[in-house]
Amino acid sequence: RSDRDSVDDAQPAEVATPTAGIEPGPGAGHGPAAELFARVREPLLRYLDEPRTVVDVAKAFDVQKNQADRWLTRLVVEGAIERLKRSRYRTTDADARPLFTAFGSGEH
Repeated sequence: RSDRDSVDDAQPAEVATPTAGIEPGPGAGHGPAAELFARVREPLLRYLDEPRTVVDVAKAFDVQKNQADRWLTRLVVEGAIERLKRSRYRTTDADARPLFTAFGSGEH
């Protein structure tokens, strides 16, 4: 066999596409985007202990508004957060939200 035949039989190299690394839609669970979401999920849920808008999330996490919207949509689909009136989002887990009581607040 010649060297040319070896090159022709070689598998094509992976080519980077413009969409490489873009987070898949809700429910996707693999790749770099899923790893990033796994790292940001808990801090995001803590941040959503009170109602926040997409813009609030984008500013707090220093991401584009469309990225914040994708994360929020994914969490809504998972049932981890709920969409409220006026396009605000909040955790659905009552344990994740602070209780508003006079007890333990330090004020008497």
